[in-house]
Amino acid sequence: MTIRQLDPADAAAMEQSYQLAVAVTQYDVPDFPTPSRQDHLARFEDPLAAALLAWEGGRVVGAASYQLPQSENLMYLDLVVHPQYRCRGIGTRLLEEVYAVARQHERGLIEVEAVRALPGGVARDEAGYRYLTNRSHRPGATSIRSRCQIADHAGGDAATLADGYSSPRCRAG
Repeated sequence: MTIRQLDPADAAAMEQSYQLAVAVTQYDVPDFPTPSRQDHLARFEDPLAAALLAWEGGRVVGAASYQLPQSENLMYLDLVVHPQYRCRGIGTRLLEEVYAVARQHERGLIEVEAVRALPGGVARDEAGYRYLTNRSHRPGATSIRSRCQIADHAGGDAATLADGYSSPRCRAG
């Protein structure tokens, strides 16, 4: 396996990195929409964004996409490994490279997302979450994506308000 910096001008590498994003999304969060090719390509128009690709046998099998925002201490990271290539040290090698980039740019905090199941929610493979927490990454915030099936929603006054919440009303002046 080799790790190389992604060159956004390399159409074949960009396509493989997009196909990797699709495969990972379909495996990790199959209820999410397929990533947009346009959004994927646009990520690399930002001069503060870059990616490292893990190659094996002419195929992209992992990626560490990162951004170095204007904030002095922060790095945003998207770390993915193709489901068929997990548990082979690819994520670890990519993460080691990311740590080196963070040190080079004097970044002391890396923010990365990991999939985790919610109680009563859709089952998720939590291997990525366990992988990161075993490497000193600590949960910082939980993001919840909710969906409402309109056909199942009674609407109107049938909605129950959460404890402590009151619905604001329009006041005619």
